[in-house]
Amino acid sequence: MNGFVTAVGVTVHIRFINGNTASNPTLNINGSGGIAIVLYGTTPAGSEENINGWPAGAVISFTLIQNNGTYYWVRDLSINTDTTYTID
Repeated sequence: MNGFVTAVGVTVHIRFINGNTASNPTLNINGSGGIAIVLYGTTPAGSEENINGWPAGAVISFTLIQNNGTYYWVRDLSINTDTTYTID
């Protein structure tokens, strides 16, 4: 992602080749540092019983927030695994 700058409020959409099952995942874009991925508040994305990562090929949206001086990537709860798109 050439030119990416970490800034509060930025949203990124990423297609993952591999799935994720980490209980405390982080996201590091262009060496910005491993920032924790959360579902809401400060709950790690892998800690919910029905949300344990994502499958291979998923497109996940993340928005960067700051809470009490700590940065978090808030993960969208929806997971898009479509592989074909059409433009009408």
